[in-house]
Amino acid sequence: MDMNKPTLIATVVLVFVVGLVFGSFSGLTSVTTGQVSRTDVTTASVQLTGSGYALPGERVTGRVIPGSNGAEKYVYIYSIGDQGQLQVRKDQCPSCFCAHNNICYETEEFSWQVPSDYSPGRYVFLVTDYKTQQKVYSQPFTVGYEKPKGIA
Repeated sequence: MDMNKPTLIATVVLVFVVGLVFGSFSGLTSVTTGQVSRTDVTTASVQLTGSGYALPGERVTGRVIPGSNGAEKYVYIYSIGDQGQLQVRKDQCPSCFCAHNNICYETEEFSWQVPSDYSPGRYVFLVTDYKTQQKVYSQPFTVGYEKPKGIA
């Protein structure tokens, strides 16, 4: 069976094109084109300024980076124990992240005011990855307390 040169070249090109098309359906285009795809994992972070802790009434900023399948709407605030384990859900911040949808795909930064009745301690922001339902929490932040006025 002899194939002439133009037929062989056309066959090789066709196989290559079909491979690219099927590769794009399977998510391999990032490998073939060099594009970096979104991460599959949702992350949460917290940013503190100044002394490394916030006082009741002050603002703490955070960021949610949804995974490729999104993150659920709410940011929750949990207290954490001495060993870093989640203890009690203290608050929910419905306007911190994804205020207009139930699932969001874009990175959002937010600012949250520490309620005046918060006790000193360590806290985290918690978000839920939409696809895996994995609870993802930020690094801890500390809520301190103010010294009473007139005491040095």
